[in-house]
Amino acid sequence: MRAFDLFRPKDLHQAFDRLELNGHETMLMSGGTDLLIWIKKGLVSPKEVVDLGSIDSLSHTELRGNDGVLIGTNVSLNRIISHPEIKRHCPALIEACEAHSDAVVRNKATLVGNVCSAVPSGDTIPPLLCYEAEVIIQTSCSKRQLPLSQFLVGPRKKNLSKTEIVTHLWIPFPKAELSVGVYRRASRRRALDLAQAAVACTVFLHQGRPEYRLAVGALSPVPVRIREGERVLNETYDIDKEKVERVVNSVQKAIRPITDVRGSREYRFAVTAELVRESLSLCQTRIKTGGGGR
Repeated sequence: MRAFDLFRPKDLHQAFDRLELNGHETMLMSGGTDLLIWIKKGLVSPKEVVDLGSIDSLSHTELRGNDGVLIGTNVSLNRIISHPEIKRHCPALIEACEAHSDAVVRNKATLVGNVCSAVPSGDTIPPLLCYEAEVIIQTSCSKRQLPLSQFLVGPRKKNLSKTEIVTHLWIPFPKAELSVGVYRRASRRRALDLAQAAVACTVFLHQGRPEYRLAVGALSPVPVRIREGERVLNETYDIDKEKVERVVNSVQKAIRPITDVRGSREYRFAVTAELVRESLSLCQTRIKTGGGGR
């Protein structure tokens, strides 16, 4: 591993000062579970790493009534899993956090860190797309808020300058009587492995009428919402086999899987179809059981 300097700012002012001084030679870290592996493998070679873990203002979740939750950069995946309101409103995100890794790694890995790694197989990104999460980005003198779909621009590439910091993630809670969701993925091992294909499906009940959202990961340069599949699902109340196959077809038209060491392009097409079918079936079951049945 190439040596690097480590700087631990106590507040955002110190962090911004450091980025403005050494921006192009510096990389940010919250949990560090991805970055340290990349450095060890030689994929990145920063001269300095700025560890945001000691900044208290980035270490909290803040409920905004029934509108949603603001999640700081340093909030771990295990804290997301144990949060009762996130569990109630965003069940697909909980499943994605659980699928990410084992309990030990999840104590260190952060939700914002998983997003900012911007890898196509990022487990939490497909459900966050379904929940229409937004990224809050700051500089020393400005703030902006971007939909997650606009923040991710390619593998390990994001809409972020060298002097900007992602400070929070905003997840609006669906205005619904019931929120159910599913996250399913294929991988070579159950834990501590990247997804070969992943599907997130959410359903929100509005006065008894379901609203479906669908997103996939590890199948394109960035995870994507499947808008055509959502349109098919939301045409009518009933979901029959013919409609499920139309949704599968819309997903396969939207993805661009590759062949690599984890699986062939053909395998990814086939397993994605099964993941979509399974996710839709589970969502329908959970609607009938009032969100239970995990």
